Amino acid sequence: DLPTGGVRINFIPRDGGNRFANSAFFNFSNESPQGDNFSSELKAAGLATPTRTVSNFDLNEAFGGPIRRDKVWFWFSTRYNGVKNEAGIFENANAFKPNEWLYVPTTTPSVNKGQQFNNSLRVTYQATPKIKIAGTYKADKWCQCPGNISATRALEAGYDRRFPRLRQEHAEVTSPITNRLLFEAVGMHLYERWGNMHMRVDPGH
Repeated sequence: DLPTGGVRINFIPRDGGNRFANSAFFNFSNESPQGDNFSSELKAAGLATPTRTVSNFDLNEAFGGPIRRDKVWFWFSTRYNGVKNEAGIFENANAFKPNEWLYVPTTTPSVNKGQQFNNSLRVTYQATPKIKIAGTYKADKWCQCPGNISATRALEAGYDRRFPRLRQEHAEVTSPITNRLLFEAVGMHLYERWGNMHMRVDPGH
C-alpha cells in the first residue's frame, strides 16, 4: 500500500567495470529560437511584457571504471542544470525600499531563475565470487531563486523554493544462494531539507 498514486520507477545503479567508460549529455537554449506572439490585444489586456526564455542548459556527465580489476569498481555521475525565464512583469523601481509603497515599473523584465546540482558516487566490491558489496553516496541541492514571479506577482512578492541539501548513504550486500534464490540486504540513510523560503535578495537590488 502506498499513500499516493502515480508512476513507480525501479532504478538499477551502474557499478562500473573492468574498463573505463564515460557518458555525457548536454543541451542548451537561449532567446534566439523562440517566437513572439505579444500582440497589441495582449498589451491592451494588461500584459506588460511577454514571458520568454533567457537561457537554459543541462549538463550530465558520468565516468567509471576499475579501482582494482575483477575486484573493485566505481561509478561517478554529476548533473548541473540552470534556467532563466522572463516572468511577464517588469521590475519595480521601488522594490525592497521600506519607505516606498507604490509599484513603479521599470523597463527591465523580472526573471525566474533556477539551478540544480546532483552528484553521486558508487563503489562496488566483489568480496567473493558469490558475494557483492556496494555503497552509494549521493548529494544534491537545487534552488528556484527567485521563483513564482508572474504577470500578476512582482519580484519582491515572490519567494525561493530551496532544496539546500539532500544527502543519501546507501549500502547493500547481495549473494545468490542458488540459481533460484537471491539473498539481498540493504540499508539507507536519507537526510533532506527543502521548502518555500523567504527570498534572498540579489546584491544588485
